[in-house]
Amino acid sequence: MSLKGINGADAGKANADRFLAYIEERRANGTLPWGADGKLIRSVMAQDLQCNRDVFRTNPVIRQKLAEVEGASEHRESLGDADARAAGERSRREVMANEKAKELQARVAQLEEENRYLKAQLRAKGYADLTLPDVGRLPW
Repeated sequence: MSLKGINGADAGKANADRFLAYIEERRANGTLPWGADGKLIRSVMAQDLQCNRDVFRTNPVIRQKLAEVEGASEHRESLGDADARAAGERSRREVMANEKAKELQARVAQLEEENRYLKAQLRAKGYADLTLPDVGRLPW
């Protein structure tokens, strides 16, 4: 982020100070934006810090701190999860979500069929003339 009225070194120091405070605060809260690959999501951090993503690459203090935080072993299990997904293994939560989606799709198909049946019954009983001409829906 370019700050008016200060030179590049001062802006870099200000960005580094804000970044270090951000990392410590988020680490204490447990709310660092981790990606599935075990790395911090830079676009989220840039948005939170209101700076350009280039800062993470060009500022040596920030680059070193990122390498230190991402190199810590506490979030390396995310990489194991990514490897398991690549190998075709799915987590229990993902399997359950997939089953729920299939159940919902079956329910939608069932309701569509029931809707078609009820519309046919209405037509058979002579209620087709109640269809509103501009929207094609029944008036209730």
